[in-house]
Amino acid sequence: MMQAGRLNKKVKFYSNAGDVSDHGNWVDGRALRCTLWANVREQLGKEKLEAGILESKHRATIRVRRSALSEEIETGDTAQLGEQDWKILSIAPVGDRGDDLDILCETAGAG
Repeated sequence: MMQAGRLNKKVKFYSNAGDVSDHGNWVDGRALRCTLWANVREQLGKEKLEAGILESKHRATIRVRRSALSEEIETGDTAQLGEQDWKILSIAPVGDRGDDLDILCETAGAG
C-alpha cells in the first residue's frame, strides 16, 4: 500500500456521458464520478510527424488507493488534473494485494 504522504494531488474523474438533444443530435457531456487524492507520474512527451502535422503525446500514470469510488473509474473516462484533461487508456491493480490502482492516461495536442 502506498504511503498517504505520496498521494499529494487531487484528481477529478469524469465519465464520458452524452445524450441526444431534442433535435436528434448527439451532445457530448461528462459527469463527475469522483475526486481522489493521487500520486501522479508524468512521462516525457513523444513527438511524431503524422499527415504533415507535428503531433505531441504526453502520458501520465495516476496511482490511487483502491476503493469503492476508484473501482467505478473506467477505460475511456477522463481524468482532470488542474486544468488539464487526460484520457484514461488502461487501469491495473498494483501492489502485493492490489491495494492501489495505476491509471495510464494520455493527452494529445498538435503543435
